[in-house]
Amino acid sequence: MSQCPVCFETFSRQEGCLPRTLLCGHSVCHSCLHKIQTPSLRVPCPICRTPSSTPRSGFPVNYALLESLEAKIAANAPSPAVIGPCADCGERLAALHCQTCGDLCADCSLAIHKRRVAASHVLCDIKDKAAPSSMCAQHKAEAVKLYCMKCEALVCLLCTFGSHRGHPCEELNQAFEAQASLVRERARFVKSHIQQISGRLNQIASEQKQVDAERKQLTEASASRYSARLRELQRREQAMRAALESHVTSKRQRLEAMGQEWVRDLEALGRLDKEVEAFTKAGAVSGLASCDALLKTLESKMGELKEPAAGINEAAVDVGAIVSRMDAWVASILAWSVPFEHALFSVECDDRGLERTVHRVTAGKWASVRSVCPLLPCLALAEAVISGHLERVERVGFRVRLTRTAQSNIYIGVCGAEFFQSNSIALDQVVGDSKHSWGISACSGRKGHNGEFVGYTEACRTGDVIGVEVSPRNRTISFSKNGVSLDVAFQNVALPAQLFAVVSLYNVGDQVTLLED
Repeated sequence: MSQCPVCFETFSRQEGCLPRTLLCGHSVCHSCLHKIQTPSLRVPCPICRTPSSTPRSGFPVNYALLESLEAKIAANAPSPAVIGPCADCGERLAALHCQTCGDLCADCSLAIHKRRVAASHVLCDIKDKAAPSSMCAQHKAEAVKLYCMKCEALVCLLCTFGSHRGHPCEELNQAFEAQASLVRERARFVKSHIQQISGRLNQIASEQKQVDAERKQLTEASASRYSARLRELQRREQAMRAALESHVTSKRQRLEAMGQEWVRDLEALGRLDKEVEAFTKAGAVSGLASCDALLKTLESKMGELKEPAAGINEAAVDVGAIVSRMDAWVASILAWSVPFEHALFSVECDDRGLERTVHRVTAGKWASVRSVCPLLPCLALAEAVISGHLERVERVGFRVRLTRTAQSNIYIGVCGAEFFQSNSIALDQVVGDSKHSWGISACSGRKGHNGEFVGYTEACRTGDVIGVEVSPRNRTISFSKNGVSLDVAFQNVALPAQLFAVVSLYNVGDQVTLLED
């Protein structure tokens, strides 16, 4: 890169144009470096956006780049004109150049141009004669004066009487301006895309900051909700952090990929814009000589360019919604939803302060009690909490120990919120009685849903552990007994939006303890 990416001025040894190397390896001119430097002495790279802290001695000069540019300029410099013999006498070296007569020595030039017919000839020192490119290709001694519109070629006056006789020709400056207008029209298209892509890059930078802010918010929310929890919640915190990092990394990678593609397009268009600028500053002769190639390049690039997307389509996540799902996930360690003082039930807390054990204290009718929170994955994918797609969870569940039973009149299962309507305790029904519940009878081993109970397994006894497993993905409900999985009990289940653990107790003294799966 031979130009500053900020002001597009060519690097040189002038103090303001010296290339200064940033820590990322890119170079910026000395003048622009001070313009983009922040009050904290940090310089964001205009190409890759990498910030660079200003060294005490300042950013170093990229002398390798300077020397490479100087070598390139020297290689492209026109070779000095070769001084040959006089075109008239052929004996002495030419000292003057006549656009009509060619190279002449001083004596021959004086003798020829004394004549009135040659008084209008244009003379110059032999060292200052026009470059070969400005001389007619057919008439070597004639300078080009016209542009043949039919042949699209530079011609001299003699050509209009010969091979270009009758062809429409224009004066060089007039022809150059006509061609330059075409170049400028295409250049406006290029400049428009430069501005659009620059705007998109600024948008990407803004959205990258937004993504970083999302990471900070979600990470802080995660830490605040996990740091003071019980030891088993540490596994959830680690899973959540990994999910957040994966989520943010994925978004950043997509934004960076789009940014890199637009940076490449911007650099290519910048170089093309410089070629157009050099063309417009060139003289008619050089400009017309390179016009065709430049037009082809511009038209080719116009065909390749595509309109930048109207938006980046990386919408901001709803941090509040994710935090709410975090709260539900953190609180999903199962506990019974029973007040401590209740006419039908009493509860005991385990050593972690969770209401795990429920007792039936009065008799008279069936009563069911559900868990405080809906069933959520305890050790499943934390990504489901981030995305909200809980249907992707493989399985959720819980276990109940029959701590004390009189006649094993206990039902265990799951239910929707409709089973309880407005209360956390349902009277005169057991789990499996309604279309909103699915359960198993501990005394008979029968499974039931919507009031229909059929044979499923053997009866249970005090001390048995009954497990309930729900697969949102497969839409099935299964049970286990003392760690041994039983057959799938219910298939193609229309699972409700919220699914609770539930037990139904009848006899006084019946007692069950909730175990998290």
